Amino acid sequence: RACASAEVLLNGHSLHLAWNLLLLHVFGGLVCNALGAPRQLALFFVFALAGAAAHVSLGGGQAAGASGAVCGFVGLVVAGRLPAAVALLDGSMRVPVNWLALALIVKDVGFAFLPGMAVSVGGHLGGYAAGALAGWVLRARGALPP
Repeated sequence: RACASAEVLLNGHSLHLAWNLLLLHVFGGLVCNALGAPRQLALFFVFALAGAAAHVSLGGGQAAGASGAVCGFVGLVVAGRLPAAVALLDGSMRVPVNWLALALIVKDVGFAFLPGMAVSVGGHLGGYAAGALAGWVLRARGALPP
């Protein structure tokens, strides 16, 4: 059995991996632009461990994937009030990242109650909470751009 720190590097399905990579590109990229690559990488593992801790504390079994870390970046972007919009399709429509974040949270909560969905609710919520806390702290300390 892999330990919690290694499970973030595993994925159970190629669609799960693709989804996490897309969200990492969007939200992780915003964090990287605001804080730099070394801090972004450190936060990735902090958020992954927070997601794993929440998953285990809520009685979750074995899990894999970087969803806790990715959700941490989502929480940081929203709570840290990083101004950005995401271009959709051909770039003619731009959606504020807060809208995308809200859609992700609704999706995660909805999937948690669908039968047969093996979603780590604790992992996602732990990531969101750790990211939100980091966003609030970084914003209060002036470490994020205006």
